Amino acid sequence: MKILLPIDVTNVCDSLIADLKLNLALENASIDLLYIIEQLPAYENVIDTFSGIGENLHEKIYTHAQEVLSKLKSQLANSCQSVNFKILFGLISPTIHDEIVKNNYDLVIIPSYDPVKLEEYVFGRVSRHIINTNPTQSLILKPSTASPMAKNVIIGIDGSPDSLKAISKAQEIFNLKTNYQTIYLVNVVHLQKALYAFTPPEFSSMVQGNMVMQSDVYLAQAQKAINDLDIHHVEPIQKTGDPATEIASLAKELNTSLVIVASHGSHAFPKLILGSVSKNVAKLAKTQIAILK
Repeated sequence: MKILLPIDVTNVCDSLIADLKLNLALENASIDLLYIIEQLPAYENVIDTFSGIGENLHEKIYTHAQEVLSKLKSQLANSCQSVNFKILFGLISPTIHDEIVKNNYDLVIIPSYDPVKLEEYVFGRVSRHIINTNPTQSLILKPSTASPMAKNVIIGIDGSPDSLKAISKAQEIFNLKTNYQTIYLVNVVHLQKALYAFTPPEFSSMVQGNMVMQSDVYLAQAQKAINDLDIHHVEPIQKTGDPATEIASLAKELNTSLVIVASHGSHAFPKLILGSVSKNVAKLAKTQIAILK
């Protein structure tokens, strides 16, 4: 498995290596560490014209990046099939996009220890384009609060073909069959507030009843799909309410180390990353989030 791991060399979390190993079996992985030196803003270029500060700054950043990435490479060397690093110049999101396309990575890992960086990498305009238009899988890396003694995983199910495909893709990447104690298939029935507000109670109640029955079908389809992979330590869960809040709450309650969602679904996860539900899940859930295609 080819993995691209962009690194912010100014803020490397001490738990990065442990967090990588929490949900990924790295022994067959080839990891490329990437640091991007952003182009200097125009005002710094003006300063550079007079004093050479910009050139010296680039040299210092490059040297520091080499030191940090070399250390990470050394720490990962015994855990991976191979590990390399590269330092590029450019704008962060477009450069990551180009690397994904050029090198055909199987997985892009996005560290999100810094909430500002989470916004920049995951919710920025270009990054939304990266995650939604490329065939690459993504993992938002966070320090886990789950107990390592009993790893559990949540898979968001919305009835779309993408959410069913995500099950088989999750098995390929995370080895659901052997790496987790319990796999929770979760569907959240969400009735728009406007429907309650502007329709008769009996109508909204009927709609919700139909949605609950449809949810049962979605969960049954998902359970069959995962059972077909010879995975049977599975528990379906149906919830009613706000999808992001329910998923985040379950992730904490069930001691999960990973939440898996499809990148383009319907119902509970409309247009992941572009939609507010997925954005709120990534912000609220204190666990790692996999975005699969």
